[in-house]
Amino acid sequence: MNKELEVHVLKSHTAAVNAVSFFDNDQKFVAAGDDCCLSGWDVQERKCIFKLKSHEAPVKACAASPTGSKILSGSWDRTVRIWDGSTTNCLWTLQHEALVLGVSFSEESSLITVCCDDKITKVWDMRTFDNVMTLTGHTNSVTCCAQKQLHLGNRKS
Repeated sequence: MNKELEVHVLKSHTAAVNAVSFFDNDQKFVAAGDDCCLSGWDVQERKCIFKLKSHEAPVKACAASPTGSKILSGSWDRTVRIWDGSTTNCLWTLQHEALVLGVSFSEESSLITVCCDDKITKVWDMRTFDNVMTLTGHTNSVTCCAQKQLHLGNRKS
């Protein structure tokens, strides 16, 4: 690495970092790693503020709601964990049939999207943890996802 270009190196993971997601006006971020951990960072302080190890396989995806109130981690252990951003308690675990490769929140953080290596993408309602949509038809693994706006028609709030 060119030291002239290096600004700061933040170290916490013991293996490759696969994804990062910024939140809280870009003042914090979460990082997903091959060491089966999800770590949270304060950008200003340049320090790790939490490290979560509850997955049993590499964590390949992460996403934070805009305020950081909820955090997602997706793993090759076929689970998505939904974390409380304040307490870092795991609120819910969603089980999938295949390796999880990507996760994302909707703008209002009421829906999450999960994509897997079985060519399927699922949309979950964060309020009920119900699977509200399954998208099929991809010819290969779905490796990442993002949401701008997703309208599901007449859903009850």
